[in-house]
Amino acid sequence: MDANETTEEGYYLVPKAWLKTIAQKEDRILFLLENGNSANPNDCIGDYISEDEAKRQLGRKTTWLWSMRTTGQLPFSKTGKKIFYLKSDIKKLIEKNMKGRTHESSPKLSKAA
Repeated sequence: MDANETTEEGYYLVPKAWLKTIAQKEDRILFLLENGNSANPNDCIGDYISEDEAKRQLGRKTTWLWSMRTTGQLPFSKTGKKIFYLKSDIKKLIEKNMKGRTHESSPKLSKAA
Protein backbone atom coordinates (compact mmCIF):
# COMPACT_ATOMS: atom_id res chain seq x y z
CA MET A 1 0.00 0.00 0.00
CA ASP A 2 1.33 3.45 -0.95
CA ALA A 3 1.69 6.23 1.57
CA ASN A 4 -1.11 8.17 -0.21
CA GLU A 5 -3.62 5.29 -0.07
CA THR A 6 -6.07 5.06 2.79
CA THR A 7 -8.04 2.13 4.02
CA GLU A 8 -11.76 2.22 4.75
CA GLU A 9 -11.53 -0.53 7.35
CA GLY A 10 -12.06 0.24 10.98
CA TYR A 11 -14.67 1.70 13.27
CA TYR A 12 -16.08 5.20 13.37
CA LEU A 13 -17.97 6.89 16.17
CA VAL A 14 -21.10 8.66 14.98
CA PRO A 15 -24.01 10.15 16.90
CA LYS A 16 -27.12 7.97 17.30
CA ALA A 17 -29.27 10.74 15.84
CA TRP A 18 -27.24 10.59 12.62
CA LEU A 19 -27.73 6.82 12.34
CA LYS A 20 -31.46 7.22 13.03
CA THR A 21 -31.74 9.82 10.26
CA ILE A 22 -30.00 7.49 7.80
CA ALA A 23 -32.29 4.60 8.80
CA GLN A 24 -35.39 6.79 8.30
CA LYS A 25 -34.20 7.89 4.88
CA GLU A 26 -33.48 4.29 3.93
CA ASP A 27 -37.00 3.28 5.02
CA ARG A 28 -38.46 6.14 2.95
CA ILE A 29 -36.47 5.09 -0.14
CA LEU A 30 -37.61 1.47 0.22
CA PHE A 31 -41.22 2.61 0.68
CA LEU A 32 -41.08 4.75 -2.46
CA LEU A 33 -39.56 1.91 -4.46
CA GLU A 34 -42.30 -0.48 -3.32
CA ASN A 35 -45.27 1.90 -3.51
CA GLY A 36 -44.46 4.59 -6.06
CA ASN A 37 -43.35 8.16 -5.61
CA SER A 38 -46.80 9.60 -5.00
CA ALA A 39 -47.84 7.27 -2.18
CA ASN A 40 -48.02 8.66 1.35
CA PRO A 41 -46.46 6.30 3.92
CA ASN A 42 -49.16 7.29 6.42
CA ASP A 43 -51.80 5.92 4.02
CA CYS A 44 -50.17 2.50 3.58
CA ILE A 45 -49.53 -0.32 6.02
CA GLY A 46 -47.77 -3.26 4.44
CA ASP A 47 -50.08 -4.74 1.81
CA TYR A 48 -52.96 -2.43 2.82
CA ILE A 49 -53.83 1.07 1.66
CA SER A 50 -56.23 3.50 3.29
CA GLU A 51 -59.46 4.58 1.67
CA ASP A 52 -57.96 8.03 1.07
CA GLU A 53 -55.06 6.51 -0.88
CA ALA A 54 -57.43 4.19 -2.78
CA LYS A 55 -59.58 7.20 -3.77
CA ARG A 56 -56.51 9.08 -4.94
CA GLN A 57 -55.12 6.17 -6.94
CA LEU A 58 -58.45 5.21 -8.52
CA GLY A 59 -59.72 8.75 -9.01
CA ARG A 60 -63.01 7.79 -7.34
CA LYS A 61 -65.07 9.24 -4.51
CA THR A 62 -66.07 7.85 -1.12
CA THR A 63 -69.55 6.87 -2.30
CA TRP A 64 -68.16 4.71 -5.12
CA LEU A 65 -65.89 2.83 -2.71
CA TRP A 66 -68.82 2.50 -0.27
CA SER A 67 -70.88 0.97 -3.09
CA MET A 68 -68.09 -1.48 -3.93
CA ARG A 69 -67.88 -2.50 -0.26
CA THR A 70 -71.60 -2.88 0.35
CA THR A 71 -72.13 -4.95 -2.80
CA GLY A 72 -69.25 -7.24 -1.80
CA GLN A 73 -67.13 -6.35 -4.82
CA LEU A 74 -64.30 -4.96 -2.71
CA PRO A 75 -63.28 -6.59 0.58
CA PHE A 76 -62.16 -4.21 3.32
CA SER A 77 -61.02 -3.93 6.90
CA LYS A 78 -62.17 -1.24 9.29
CA THR A 79 -60.12 -0.13 12.26
CA GLY A 80 -61.87 2.54 14.26
CA LYS A 81 -63.12 5.02 11.67
CA LYS A 82 -60.43 4.20 9.10
CA ILE A 83 -61.03 1.79 6.21
CA PHE A 84 -58.28 -0.22 4.54
CA TYR A 85 -58.13 -2.31 1.38
CA LEU A 86 -55.64 -4.93 0.30
CA LYS A 87 -53.62 -3.66 -2.66
CA SER A 88 -54.19 -7.01 -4.38
CA ASP A 89 -57.99 -6.62 -4.04
CA ILE A 90 -57.82 -3.18 -5.69
CA LYS A 91 -55.75 -4.71 -8.51
CA LYS A 92 -58.27 -7.58 -8.93
CA LEU A 93 -61.13 -5.08 -9.13
CA ILE A 94 -59.31 -3.14 -11.85
CA GLU A 95 -58.49 -6.29 -13.82
CA LYS A 96 -62.07 -7.60 -13.45
CA ASN A 97 -63.45 -4.40 -14.95
CA MET A 98 -60.91 -4.18 -17.79
CA LYS A 99 -62.69 -3.69 -21.11
CA GLY A 100 -61.61 -4.56 -24.63
CA ARG A 101 -59.32 -7.40 -23.70
CA THR A 102 -60.14 -10.93 -24.77
CA HIS A 103 -58.65 -14.15 -23.51
CA GLU A 104 -56.81 -14.50 -26.82
CA SER A 105 -55.07 -11.15 -26.36
CA SER A 106 -54.08 -11.93 -22.78
CA PRO A 107 -50.36 -12.47 -22.34
CA LYS A 108 -49.38 -16.11 -22.13
CA LEU A 109 -46.55 -17.40 -20.01
CA SER A 110 -44.15 -19.71 -21.77
CA LYS A 111 -42.73 -22.68 -19.95
CA ALA A 112 -39.01 -22.63 -19.42
CA ALA A 113 -37.17 -25.51 -21.05
